[in-house]
Parts: sequence; C-alpha cells; structure tokens
Amino acid sequence: GTVVDGKMDLGYASGRFKDLYLSGGVYLGGTGSANKLDDYEEGTWTPTVAGDATGAFSTAEGTYTKVGRLVFIEMYVVISTNFTGAFIGGLPFTAANLLAGTSFGQSSVVLLNAADTVTAAVQETSTNLKFFNDHNALSDHTPNTTANGYRVALCYQV
Repeated sequence: GTVVDGKMDLGYASGRFKDLYLSGGVYLGGTGSANKLDDYEEGTWTPTVAGDATGAFSTAEGTYTKVGRLVFIEMYVVISTNFTGAFIGGLPFTAANLLAGTSFGQSSVVLLNAADTVTAAVQETSTNLKFFNDHNALSDHTPNTTANGYRVALCYQV
C-alpha cells in the first residue's frame, strides 16, 4: 500500500514481457516532457521524379525510421532516363523549416561505378532531396545514367 519511486522493475532478465501497448508515450530517463517518446515509426517510401523535371528510374526504393522529430532515410535508385532537374522527391515526411538556407541534412551519396562526388540534402519545407556536385551547394548535380545506382542515407528533422 506504500508508493515507492524508482524501486520496482517491470519484468526481469529471464522473465520478460512480450509486447507493451500504450495509449500515450513512454518516459525514458526522467519524467520531464523532454524525456517523453511518443512517436516511433518504420516504413518504406518510393522515390519519385520531383517537380516539373523529367527522368525515370529502373529501380526506386527507400526505407525510413522516424523517432520523434527525426527521420532517418535510406534510398537506392537506378536512373534509366537522365533527369532534367537536381531533385528526387517522395520523402515520407515534409522537412522542417529550420535554417535560412535552401537545405539541410546533408550526406554523401554513393554513386556505384562512377567517379563523381555528389552530396544530397533535404530541401526545407518539402519532401525533396537535392543533389550537388563535389559537395558544392552552388553546383547542382542532375541524376543520370552514368552511375549504376545512387545510394543515400541521411537524417532530417520534421
């Protein structure tokens, strides 16, 4: 009948619970609002040709994990028709408007069997990735068939 704080475990090493269903969130490491995890999601997304650009994929696949405001994405595409713009769309969540620039969440891109150095960045307030040549935000890279595939992994905030 006495209330205790921080003294009881839920399960133990060889007596674990299978699933936990909550109607709210879970507090990790403290009871403040900053410690509440109330959003976790995993899924797939399909890269698309963004805006009024043209181009085509022979392979287009992506996965994501969303934890709170952060989205971790992975993408693999093979370009079958050269693009006319520097964007690939279809990200699973709209990016936040955090900076006074055009993009954030930059990451290196692996171009398979190509010599180019390319960077991808999430365009603010959109669901688009923008590509740049040689990590240079002033030099757009247009996805093309020279590479045997583009692999991107990055994190952005929603």
